[in-house]
Amino acid sequence: MTTFTLKSRKFGEQEFTVPMNGGYVRCNGKQICHGGGFMGSTVSCKPENLETVSRKWWAAFLKNEREFSPSI
Repeated sequence: MTTFTLKSRKFGEQEFTVPMNGGYVRCNGKQICHGGGFMGSTVSCKPENLETVSRKWWAAFLKNEREFSPSI
């Protein structure tokens, strides 16, 4: 299992994982989906792309959070 940890001031550490041979990406144990959510088309990648995919998904997640919760 390949892991990448992203640190967020508001949300704390977020651990992204993907199997060694590639596959679905998980954030803190939950499968992530395109557009920054947890429902929809599941995100998959190879271990060497995990950091890039994780950062892109996290940016989309934060954008969604700001749209629905103006306090962020």
